[in-house]
Amino acid sequence: DNALAEVSKLRERVVKYQSEMSELESEYDEAQLLIQKLSTQSTNQEEDDGTDAASKVEELQERLLGMSKEKSDLEAALAACRTEHEEALRSEREASRAEIDDLVATVEELRAEIEARDAAHERE
Repeated sequence: DNALAEVSKLRERVVKYQSEMSELESEYDEAQLLIQKLSTQSTNQEEDDGTDAASKVEELQERLLGMSKEKSDLEAALAACRTEHEEALRSEREASRAEIDDLVATVEELRAEIEARDAAHERE
């Protein structure tokens, strides 16, 4: 049961990380478009306006750099979470197999006892 709870928590973390990555990618794409727009505007406007647009472009590029780092961190966390999730599932499967093996052995022991009793009753 602990392993199942752990697997459930890990699944929630995977979904959370994937959601955060989607949001981040969306923001990143929007910022890229804005940079392109501002870059185009800065070449079309006068020198004074161009420096303002250029500073906005610089600011957005710095923001994109931060977002790229955050995305890398999220990807690393997601990969670690997936690995942990896979290990928890593997552990749960192994525990289930061991439990099934124990049950099969118990059933075989009981079957042998029943057969021995039946044989004893037939001899009587």
